[in-house]
Amino acid sequence: SLPEDNRPNRVARPFAIDEPAIQEAVGMLLRAQRPVLVTEHVGRDASVVGPLVELCESLAIPVMESFRPAFLNFPRNHPLYLPYDPRRIESADLVLIADAVTPWYPVSKGPKADVKVVFLGDEYPYSRLPFWGYKVDLALIAPPAATLARLLSRIKASEGFVGNRPAYEERSRRIREEHDKQVAAMQREAVEHKNDTPVDPRWLCQALNESIPANAVIVEETTVHRTLIQNMIPRTEPMSYIARVTGGLGVSLGYALGAKLAMKERPVFVLIGDGGFHYNPVPSCLGLAQEYELPIIVVVFNNQRYLSMERGLLRYYPDGVAKKTGVHFGGPILPNPDYRLYADIYGGYGVRVTDPKDIQPAIAQALEHAARGRLALVDVVLSDYIPR
Repeated sequence: SLPEDNRPNRVARPFAIDEPAIQEAVGMLLRAQRPVLVTEHVGRDASVVGPLVELCESLAIPVMESFRPAFLNFPRNHPLYLPYDPRRIESADLVLIADAVTPWYPVSKGPKADVKVVFLGDEYPYSRLPFWGYKVDLALIAPPAATLARLLSRIKASEGFVGNRPAYEERSRRIREEHDKQVAAMQREAVEHKNDTPVDPRWLCQALNESIPANAVIVEETTVHRTLIQNMIPRTEPMSYIARVTGGLGVSLGYALGAKLAMKERPVFVLIGDGGFHYNPVPSCLGLAQEYELPIIVVVFNNQRYLSMERGLLRYYPDGVAKKTGVHFGGPILPNPDYRLYADIYGGYGVRVTDPKDIQPAIAQALEHAARGRLALVDVVLSDYIPR
């Protein structure tokens, strides 16, 4: 074998966060009355999730995931987890950014000028981005798991933490009430539409949440339904949720095959829009799934259109020809393909769901076929409801 100092691909990090910077961050956290943590990608390192939960529980810090979370960064059923709300950032007195490319948007619409912003991440600023103009007062650049461990150690040893526990408990109670209220409202709204045809996306997400096993991995590639999936199908374990980090479409089937290859004992679900499905190399990916016995389960959110493009057209050109005529070139996907037939071609199980009562039986069947090594494709025909 090669000597220790001659191994290829060896990375030595040339930095460590000095103790004064750690203490400065600890002081900010202990003084904060209205802190909030925003993240997108910190969960790419599975070892981060545990200490992040411990920090937020210790100081009663609410957690939000911003624009496009690509990993499970924080358990989404946790009482401190809240749907993204820019008003919480605007009213905060401390914002902790844990590897979030877009903690708020636009850049000019964020916390007040005197509010402190602390950044945790491996890299700052992001070298892959030509411009990243967010205000940051203190950037702690090191593996976030190591940074969180140091912060926790210093916080728990401080007198300010011990003396302030009643305040943290009260803040935690208020956040938990808000979390529970929002979850109940989303579930109630979904149940109100459980019998709608075409299937309402809210009920689809509720039914999937009740049907997808706890140990399953979700690979998500939708656009208008992304936040609905994030909030209504809450994953809890590291690497149980993977979404695209790219700006475009066409990657989820490949992601899912990689996830299944790495975690063969876990069911892998692809939740994908019909528009995104067209962007993927479907024959190649389903052929590979068949050939190498990687039985992924694909659920197509089929609203028969590129709804995100239609919505953008109407939003930015409210008085345009498309609005006046109702003709949206490139929007509808018509005549609507019978996606379930892809499963037949590649030796799998395919079903088209038009009745909301058939969602859960279809998922149960898909899981049975996947357990026997067959891929599955569940095509759910949806209404054009757009989540708020």
